[in-house]
Amino acid sequence: MGGVRAVVLMLICLCTVSAVSQTATTSLRGVVKDSSGALVPGTSVTLLDNATNNTYRAVTNASGFYIFPVIAPAHYLITLTAGGFAPQNRTAELLVNQPATIDFTLSVKSDTITVDVSAATQTLNLTDASMGNSVGNTTIQALPMEGRNPVSLLSLQPGVLYLGQTASTADSRQGSVAGGRSDQGNITLDGLDDNDQINGTAFTGILRSTLDSTEEFRVTTSNGTAEAGRSSGAQINLVTKSGTNQYHGALYEYYRPTNTVANDFFNKYDQLATSPAQPNIPQKYVLNTFGGSIGGPIKKDKLFYFFNYEGQRQAIDAVVKDTVPTTTFMQGELSYPDLNGNVQTLTAAQVAKLDSACTGNTFNGAPVCPAGPGANAAILAYYANVPAVAPTSNPILGDGLNSGAYIFTSPAPSTLNTSILKIDYNPNGANHIFVRGNLQKDTTSAPENLPGQPAASYTDDNTKGISAGYTWIPTARIVNDLRYGYIRQGYQISGQGAGDYVTVVGFTQPTALTRNTILHVPVNNITDTLNWNKGSHTFAFGGNWRMITNQHGTDANSFDSAETNPAYANASTLPLPAGGINANFTNSWMYAYSGLMGVVPELTNFYNYQVTGPNSATAIPDGGFVNKSFRDNEFEYFLQDTWHARSNLTFTFGVRHTVLQTPYETNGQQVAPTIDTDAWYKERESAAQQGQIYEPLISFAPAGKANGKPGYWPKQKANFAPRIGVVFAPDPKTSIRASFGMYFDHYGEALVNSFDQEGSFGVSAFSSNQAGQLGFETAPRFTGPHNLPNIPLPALSPTQSFPFTPPADGFGIEWGLDNRLKTPYAEAFNVSIQHEFPKGFVFEEAYVGRLGRHLLQQVDMAEPVNYVDPQGGGDYFTAAAKLSAAVDAAPYGKFNGSTQKVANVAPIPYFENVFPYMKGLDYPGESATQSVFNNTWAPERYTNGETFSLALLENMVCSCFANGPAQSRFWSSQFSSLYAWDSIGTSSYNALQFTLRHPASHGLTIDASYTFSKSLDMGSETERASQEGNTDGSYTNFAIQNTWNPKLNKGPSDFDTRSLITGDWVYVLPVGRNRALLGSSKHIVDAFIGGWQWSGLARWTSGLPFTLNSPAFPTNYNDPGFAFKVGNVNTKKNFVAGIPHVFDAATTSAVTSGIYTGNGPVRLPYAGEAGQRNNFRGDGIFDIDSSLTKSWNMGSRLKLRFAAEVYNVTNSARFDVSGNGLTAHIANQAFGAYNSTVSTYRRMQFGLRLDF
Repeated sequence: MGGVRAVVLMLICLCTVSAVSQTATTSLRGVVKDSSGALVPGTSVTLLDNATNNTYRAVTNASGFYIFPVIAPAHYLITLTAGGFAPQNRTAELLVNQPATIDFTLSVKSDTITVDVSAATQTLNLTDASMGNSVGNTTIQALPMEGRNPVSLLSLQPGVLYLGQTASTADSRQGSVAGGRSDQGNITLDGLDDNDQINGTAFTGILRSTLDSTEEFRVTTSNGTAEAGRSSGAQINLVTKSGTNQYHGALYEYYRPTNTVANDFFNKYDQLATSPAQPNIPQKYVLNTFGGSIGGPIKKDKLFYFFNYEGQRQAIDAVVKDTVPTTTFMQGELSYPDLNGNVQTLTAAQVAKLDSACTGNTFNGAPVCPAGPGANAAILAYYANVPAVAPTSNPILGDGLNSGAYIFTSPAPSTLNTSILKIDYNPNGANHIFVRGNLQKDTTSAPENLPGQPAASYTDDNTKGISAGYTWIPTARIVNDLRYGYIRQGYQISGQGAGDYVTVVGFTQPTALTRNTILHVPVNNITDTLNWNKGSHTFAFGGNWRMITNQHGTDANSFDSAETNPAYANASTLPLPAGGINANFTNSWMYAYSGLMGVVPELTNFYNYQVTGPNSATAIPDGGFVNKSFRDNEFEYFLQDTWHARSNLTFTFGVRHTVLQTPYETNGQQVAPTIDTDAWYKERESAAQQGQIYEPLISFAPAGKANGKPGYWPKQKANFAPRIGVVFAPDPKTSIRASFGMYFDHYGEALVNSFDQEGSFGVSAFSSNQAGQLGFETAPRFTGPHNLPNIPLPALSPTQSFPFTPPADGFGIEWGLDNRLKTPYAEAFNVSIQHEFPKGFVFEEAYVGRLGRHLLQQVDMAEPVNYVDPQGGGDYFTAAAKLSAAVDAAPYGKFNGSTQKVANVAPIPYFENVFPYMKGLDYPGESATQSVFNNTWAPERYTNGETFSLALLENMVCSCFANGPAQSRFWSSQFSSLYAWDSIGTSSYNALQFTLRHPASHGLTIDASYTFSKSLDMGSETERASQEGNTDGSYTNFAIQNTWNPKLNKGPSDFDTRSLITGDWVYVLPVGRNRALLGSSKHIVDAFIGGWQWSGLARWTSGLPFTLNSPAFPTNYNDPGFAFKVGNVNTKKNFVAGIPHVFDAATTSAVTSGIYTGNGPVRLPYAGEAGQRNNFRGDGIFDIDSSLTKSWNMGSRLKLRFAAEVYNVTNSARFDVSGNGLTAHIANQAFGAYNSTVSTYRRMQFGLRLDF
């Protein structure tokens, strides 16, 4: 019967889940010898958890080897007994997922030997080759943890980039580990999944753990064994505290008052720069964290409980930076620098004269400017209550002359409530059961859009979860661990937006346009692991099943919209003042002119349908909520053998198999392309290389499991990941380790969200008029924020039939899907040497490498192809580069769009052959090349770029040129851009890591590391990125520039830091009663001089990379290119009138003016080029946090502790090089200016807690 039971158990393991390195357990092993070095088989080894009296037993085999493969982390008393030898006792703290090795030497004596090895057991890793570390509860409580978030302990590991607790959750750089993308971490709580399934944000467990609920923390940053899975990044394991035979707990409160914080850098700048200057008063900052915990026995030795409640109340003002009109703009005036750089201002009358061409023009039967030319009265009325700022030549935001930065502080209160209850039951030594429940109730108010307005949005979060585990030890050599978890992530966001809107581009909107969202994500998780010790082998078998359901509803894409988007208008129609404009202000002028006149050249209609059958759908009314429910099942299992070949040599062999079901909409509300889109876009380029055209239309139809159709992409069933590692200890103080493994990414949920919300044609999508269709003087004008222009678009049909084909003349910017995605994976490898030095110091040096393959990148499947001239004129990219170089050359660099003879522009065979209809367009004898130069290339080179020029030549955006081709040679007639995720990315990471640790001994704990690394990739964005590689309103340098040569994007990763230093320390001062100094002090004296502890954290990185963005679109229709560095461009933090810049003034001037003359240190890319990505460095990270605590013993069971903590001790400001923090758009007047920090101003916290 026992054999049958064992077989059934093993089968269950292979059909369910997990891993020792993913469960909340640990292990202990070792070899027992006598004083002569002979092995001692048959030795009885007993572990006793003093807190619960839980006991584990093992017996050494013929090789003197013993193992406890799965035990709970705890403080243990280890007792050895063997015939003829004296009993031996040792005490040890065994940490979660950090396998310990303790060897024993028995002696023939009559007395029991007791040795405390609580620190020594954890100094060297003699078990596996994984990289990482464990942290016990004592250290967790001692360190000054920002936000009291134990997951942020990951930030103290080598190779981890941490941008701070307040960094945007959308920032893909935050939490990158050892070259992996930041959404590939795996957080487990008590061995069960605790990840944000939709966004994958780093340092974030969906079920929030508190410092007081966390018993231990373990992280594996690289090269986990076969037991590590789900994703390819860091494996983070948290263990919840349990009750013991003695009652224990705490009451605590931590408080941060406003009068101890420093001012935000930009808030201070604004106060001092205002005329007259305002007092330097910090923003409001009040944070109160309070709570309590209690644990103890329900039935001694058998049944225990632990409960923790923690509340947090935040009244912290956010520093908001808006782009608003200047005072002169609000008077109907426009300012600009002339060709000599002198600022000129057009009066309202002169502006009206410049706009006079609108008079008499009609659109769709109505006058374009019925109130007359000039400043739009409706625009001025719309912004009448928005604070206006004085013009400046040194802007943070805007162009400085017509728009500028308005900085204010806004309330952004939040409340957090966390309740955690855990019950443990030990019926006997062979069985352990636990149940844990988590409940959260949070509310958050987003900052105001403008002062005095309501919060931009409100969020209500009620996430909850429950889990249970059962550990069974049928024999001393077999342990089974079974766990089940259920989490329901849930929140609701209430926005302020109502109805359709016309957005004024280039300015902050006078009211928040936020929408409403409801999200429920139930996750069911079962894990099971069987460990079997057989001689010198320890076998592990396990599985992990997850069912993830993403239920969401939103009206974010339920309303139509329009924009005063000048980039959407025909640039050749832009009115320019007499005498011309300085070239680097042209782009700013375009936005200012369009904004003041209220030119509305772009209309977008959103439509949503409910699928009602295989061939039909019914329209959802405008503004209606769109509800979806996506589900997928994920299954993993692993096999592993840990072979202790010798007492100092261990091999680990394993394989992990991952099966990922493609997410599907459970109610059939899912459509997908009806053709092979992967083959479609690749065949487009293949045909173009032969001088042929391949542009079949794409249609969409219901798809997915619920419709009995194939999914978005094939189920990923062949993801086998081998792992191998070796550990060799040449002596007791040295460990040499090496390993190699494959690790598959976790992906799917967020990717499906992108396609579902932005590209489900026929179900949820949008339709816009063609770019360039309307001019500045012919487009309709702004008449009110809710008055959409009457631009003809296809009407919403009450029903939809399938397959649905987007219009053949749509030429829209859309979202698609590559139907041949593969699971991204990494090949990781490392070699490390650890050595223990005197006084307990352990030094480790390691090489850590990672190669990413099949990484997800966004490509534009409809990008214009590199069409080859069938008549032998070569390819488009080569010819276009020649013509762009001619535009850059003097005197054409300051071309303002006027037709002129360009006799010295030599004919280029490609343009002569492919565009013969352009010959003689302006004057007799004009070559096609010269005509293209005059009418498209030169006017668009620095604004809309070569792609727009090409669209004009092919009559894609207007019927611009007679006798043009009947079918485009370059473009899809349906799409100007069709973005899609594709698994084409690669990456490489190589690092040297040096770590110095001093485990707790003599009151001192130290953990310091230095990482020297280089990370390269084709894009660093996470799966949660939306269209255009854009997560938060700014370009992230992620989307592939040239679909036909994606490797051109390769460059330093967004998170690449060549040098990274982390450190943490805890030092109990050796002063006071029973200590090294003044140890004989009386109690009254000790109350003042004893019980002091100093701890801290430190982080520093070298500069983070950034890219200079072109003002134009040379290769991709909707993503600006990256600039080339062709001369000496050095980054140097430079303050101009108090505003930080990444370049000095001379460099800024050389870059911004040089792109128009072709002789600057930076040039714009040509068609087919991507430019250089991330080839500049700005600020890095620097932060020191420190804590000083004083404790008083109040009897044998009570301790009172006071703590004073300082975050960012030096109040150092480090500025953000991301698109949200640095203006890297070359044509922007704020070019090179920082507008936000990556660091947070200094804060102080005071805490008082009573432990019992």
